[in-house]
Amino acid sequence: EKACNSDPLNFDCDCPRCRAERALPKSVQVWSRLTWENTVRILGEVALTRARARGDLAALKSSPQISMALQQLNGLIEGTEYRLSEQSLPEAEFRFCLASWAAPAASLGDLFVSVADEYEAASATLAKAALWAEFVAPGAAISLWARSAAYGMAATGKIPVEAKTALEELHRRTFGDDFPIFETLPLLK
Repeated sequence: EKACNSDPLNFDCDCPRCRAERALPKSVQVWSRLTWENTVRILGEVALTRARARGDLAALKSSPQISMALQQLNGLIEGTEYRLSEQSLPEAEFRFCLASWAAPAASLGDLFVSVADEYEAASATLAKAALWAEFVAPGAAISLWARSAAYGMAATGKIPVEAKTALEELHRRTFGDDFPIFETLPLLK
């Protein structure tokens, strides 16, 4: 079963993701909705700050608003994972709930690089986003793992083992053995 394409935390249909989110205790539903709204608000503030910087990367990277936004987003993403893990959900429901947070985690990972030059943090955050997305969107997870691998390589000079292993496995599951992985993902050579 696949998740629907509605906005996360709308609790409005009967797909597996919406059912899992609807099964959360009301207090966690409210907390999740507020956390989601804060995440969107912070991402909007980052976009405005980037627009005001008008391409001046030095000003952007030294901006206290950007630094604060990265800290807040990181706290929201980590807090969400922790809060959901406290609920003792069955594995499938837990993974469906986390899948809703893959896109904000991916945004945070990309922001770590684009506004802070923090390649290791970006790699780790994109790996987390890929794990969360993998359950409902393996194709998107391949892209996230590839970005995690690229950022990890930029940080350390080598592809993180976790990213390489996940990319190989997802590639096999998605494309089968008919397409050699090095043709679609030359980064792994």
